[in-house]
Amino acid sequence: MPNDHSSSPVLPTSSSSSSSLSPPEVQLTSSGSSSSPTKSTGGESGNTGDDLKVYLPKPIDDKHDEEWEVKRGTELDDFLGNGVEGDDGVEESQRKSILEFLSNVVNETLSSSSSSSSKPPPSEPPLPPAKTWASITSTTTSTSAPPPPPPPPPPPSKSLHPTIIPFGSYALKVHSPSSDIDVLCLASPPPLTPVMSRSQFFSRLKQYFETRMNDDFIISDVTVLINAFTPVMKFKINCIDIDLVYAQIKEENLEEYKNEYLGKETLRGLDAESLRSVNGVLVTNEILSIVGKERGEVFRLALRGIKRWAKGVGIYGNGMGFLGGVNFAIMVAWVCGRFPNAGPARLFQKFFQIYSTWSFPSPILLSPLLLSPPPGWTPQQIWNPTLNPRDAYHLLPIITPCYPSMNSSYNVGKGQLRRIMMEVERGREVVDGVMKGRGGWEEVFRESTFFNRFTNYLEVRCVALTPSDFRRWQRWVESKIRILIAGLEMAAEQGVEVHPFAKFFDVVGKEMEVCGTSFFIGLRSLRTNGDIVDLSFCTNEFLYAVSNWEGRVQGMEIFVQGVSGGMGGSGGGAAGQQKVKGGGGKGKGRARNSRKRNGTRRGNGGGGGGGGNSDENKGNSTTTTTTKGKATTDGFSEAIGSPTKKTRMR
Repeated sequence: MPNDHSSSPVLPTSSSSSSSLSPPEVQLTSSGSSSSPTKSTGGESGNTGDDLKVYLPKPIDDKHDEEWEVKRGTELDDFLGNGVEGDDGVEESQRKSILEFLSNVVNETLSSSSSSSSKPPPSEPPLPPAKTWASITSTTTSTSAPPPPPPPPPPPSKSLHPTIIPFGSYALKVHSPSSDIDVLCLASPPPLTPVMSRSQFFSRLKQYFETRMNDDFIISDVTVLINAFTPVMKFKINCIDIDLVYAQIKEENLEEYKNEYLGKETLRGLDAESLRSVNGVLVTNEILSIVGKERGEVFRLALRGIKRWAKGVGIYGNGMGFLGGVNFAIMVAWVCGRFPNAGPARLFQKFFQIYSTWSFPSPILLSPLLLSPPPGWTPQQIWNPTLNPRDAYHLLPIITPCYPSMNSSYNVGKGQLRRIMMEVERGREVVDGVMKGRGGWEEVFRESTFFNRFTNYLEVRCVALTPSDFRRWQRWVESKIRILIAGLEMAAEQGVEVHPFAKFFDVVGKEMEVCGTSFFIGLRSLRTNGDIVDLSFCTNEFLYAVSNWEGRVQGMEIFVQGVSGGMGGSGGGAAGQQKVKGGGGKGKGRARNSRKRNGTRRGNGGGGGGGGNSDENKGNSTTTTTTKGKATTDGFSEAIGSPTKKTRMR
């Protein structure tokens, strides 16, 4: 389990090989220096470098080419499937065609915005035809004068088109069929492209989607989050989720601008939101650069395996306070840098060995922390627990490897960290056994036993009348789950331990007339005296935050209720048959994984497996009061948190 968070960050050592995990030297640097990393003297930043302890992956020459390691690596590759997870070539082709279509749409959107006040693109004089240069050369060389210099090369091409740059899992080539595509629209600088604000661009693009029809590309679920920390436009093209961010290069960087090139010199003068928008591309490129081409396939195979494992055990989902794709990419890249000679199977094993003993909140850092921005960049606040008190409270810092250095896992809470460490420790035991020949890789990716570990769970169910309303409603509820988990963590002093599971499960049943999904939190009682624990104050805040959404319409409902454990294959969603208020339908309480497309097992969706009760809460008897929204005359639910029933925890 992780060390106490009040202790100073220290990189853990391994009892079996202490030299392989010795803490690297502290390295702080300013982006303006090209020399090797040195300890910062602070300067204008006000940081002496003495309090900020960051650790980099110190390479270890531990080359192993044992036959068993090669064999295990081949078996892992075969188990995960060659190439992109679950891809048969058809979906990959579809994604490429979607990006081409999106590039054309974005180009048309920006091109059509040209106004009379916009300056036209500068015309470039055509080069003389080749025969003209030949005639001049031949005439000149017939005299005693020296030949003229060769003709100047044509000026660099300035594209009038915006650049669509994928990043994240798709750019890393570790995406699965259910993965979304993260895309940056990088607009050319004026006057190549008219000046257009982010809100104008999102508005025009949304209008384009709503007014243009295309039989080959179906656009749906368009949502603009203009006030998000990183403004984003979310939509689907042919059922594939797209997250689009936008930035435009400044006019003063026209000379340095090259199409499809994202360099430090072209990003000068961008505002904070634009820098955050391009950060995803910068981070992806930096990770690939640090890993290196020669280690790329090993890195990808290990990362694909880690992501698949994390999804199966319910710890994958940045929005719910767990870890997402960029977090795991940085973590695997750190291990890859630490063990530069390890094959994919041993790299996979080292992931669990290192992070099961990592002394969090020691940061995971791929490159020296940059304390100052590149020349011409707008200064940004970086992750620095010495200068920024809030950063010191981060539980699992995973720092992005380029300016501005940020904690990509800032939203991990205590409950999520507990689950993450529990699963990493369990995973280490299983992977070590597989590497020693005790079983195959299917043991690592076996269905989670989460629904058999506890005798009491809290279910959060959201329902809506139409699929469109449901998708918007679920997205909103999912974004607020962290509030509920944090509130339940406050009940720890009352003797309740919280174990959330990072998956949503579809509510299914023969009588279902609405769309619904459920999220589950395992509750472990730490008491033995049978005292009552009232959790209504925890759920009240969550219900209030969810119910008062301005985008809520009639039929969108939220319920929080206690359910018994030992659900196993049934997936134990709801407690029996329940009337869905405002929805006009009834649903029998079963659940399945809503993220899987095919072959989903009803009941647990990869989270159950076998019946029976766990003895984790054996001997404890605590009562928890749960709540749900109260129906009003207009069919909406008010989050007043009134107790509706009591469920005894055993």
